[in-house]
Amino acid sequence: MGERRVRTIEASSVAVVRTDRLGDLLLSTPLFQAIKEASPDCRVIAVAAAYALPALEGNPHVDEILPWEADGGTARALAARRPDAAIVLNPSFGSCRAVRSAGIRFRTGPLSQPSSFLYLNRGIRQGRSRAGKHQSELDAAFAPLVTGGRARGTPAPFLRVNGAERDAGAEILRRAGAWEERPLAGLHAGSGDSALVWPEASYAELGRLLLGSGWKLVLTGTGGEKPLAERLAASIGPGTFIVAGDHPLRDFFGIISHLNLFVAPSTGPLHAAAALGVPVASPFPPLPSQSPARWGPRGAVTAVLAPPVACPARIRCIGRRCRHHPCMELVRPEDLSRAILALPRGRREET
Repeated sequence: MGERRVRTIEASSVAVVRTDRLGDLLLSTPLFQAIKEASPDCRVIAVAAAYALPALEGNPHVDEILPWEADGGTARALAARRPDAAIVLNPSFGSCRAVRSAGIRFRTGPLSQPSSFLYLNRGIRQGRSRAGKHQSELDAAFAPLVTGGRARGTPAPFLRVNGAERDAGAEILRRAGAWEERPLAGLHAGSGDSALVWPEASYAELGRLLLGSGWKLVLTGTGGEKPLAERLAASIGPGTFIVAGDHPLRDFFGIISHLNLFVAPSTGPLHAAAALGVPVASPFPPLPSQSPARWGPRGAVTAVLAPPVACPARIRCIGRRCRHHPCMELVRPEDLSRAILALPRGRREET
């Protein structure tokens, strides 16, 4: 606690800790790139939840990836690597304590939790829920602190798939009977409770509207979300193909890479599709802490609709106490369908 506060540092190695969800990790990839562009010789070590780590495979801006271990394993792994600085993007008690226990002298991150005030010695007050900035911008703001102030700007989120992963995705689509169909839209209704959800009936109605406009539908999701995909397929009717299942994450990215459109709520797969260059569409909550201004997809071709209400809450939905509840029903499937049909058609004929 008595360490001298330093404004910036020229780090030769940096540990970036992001231990929450897939979408959060993908939106932090601009930070990795900003560090590397400003300090090409800086070694970037990424620490993330084990299930999300494959999203960083093949990322040229990351030198090493480590799985988050809550039992002290991460602290020991970082202590052995001796990075000059640590950036803790989700400052939980465990992640902040880990970088302090590892003996990392320059520790930064958002000052948003008691643990960040306790364990970080160069944190930033960002006022994230009120800042009006996108999450990728908020994360990239830490790059100047570890590059002597040289880092500038916020690159786009980074995700790439290789030929073998595209082949694996193609094989999954082929087994589902969808490979020869075009244009092919992915419909991913599961959210993992990461944000307020759009009603299942709204996804079904959107699916029927897209079928009527000439699209074929691939219903994606985890193995646990397969029953949801099956219910949607039964409700939407012929022209739907179920690929939901417990696929390896990189194979799932391979599936997405072949799609002409991807529809999903505010969740990791939405950000994966946008980073892969797939046009995306999404029903988003109006809640400031979950809004598209902060969490929207950063792809080149997007259609995002939120309920046309002024949300009275800030961080958490107040439910039935809100006069707009349930507000997500105010995003009409026909409006999202029209927004989708207005998107550029560049990928619609690709295979």
